Amino acid sequence: MIIIDNRIKPSDIDNIMHNNILSSHIYITQQSDMRLLGDDIWKLINKIYNESGIELKSFNNIEDMFERSLFWKIIYSGELTNVAELNPELCYAIGIYRNLNGIKRVASGINRILPHNMARDAWKKLVTDDFVKVWTECSGAVENKLLKYGGDKYIIDPEILLENNVFKEAVILEDGCHYKRKLHSGLEVTKLAIGTIKFNN
Repeated sequence: MIIIDNRIKPSDIDNIMHNNILSSHIYITQQSDMRLLGDDIWKLINKIYNESGIELKSFNNIEDMFERSLFWKIIYSGELTNVAELNPELCYAIGIYRNLNGIKRVASGINRILPHNMARDAWKKLVTDDFVKVWTECSGAVENKLLKYGGDKYIIDPEILLENNVFKEAVILEDGCHYKRKLHSGLEVTKLAIGTIKFNN
């Protein structure tokens, strides 16, 4: 099992050429920047989930998002030199991460205002770059896409999750990969864990 390097070395702006369109990879790591952008990012991530017919369960409210976020990763349309000038409508894709058994991506999605193929490709880059250093739980359409993008090589054995007390309780399904567990709300969900995880023991 690969252990992730938890020493994040984010640059403020990492400009790349993507399909001949200049885009920026932005890492929001400081609480001050999170609070500066918080209202817009909270509205954007909820809008993304609502448009997908999914309820955002990772955070109870915006303050909870601030307190539990390790960093946010945004792939942005065009060049950006000052995070204070970030326009949420120009965010192709976003990921929100927690410090939880290494780094866990707890929310992500694409901005449907922008051209779908560009937003889709940005999200694909975001999640595939994560495979070797981040883990996530997924199901449904997101699970299918992650597996299609190569996530099948990074499936995490749920037995290992239980042995390391990642969850208090979970029922492993017949395929040996999926499991059922209860969220804090009491809702039971079926999940698949994908990526690279780091245990605290």
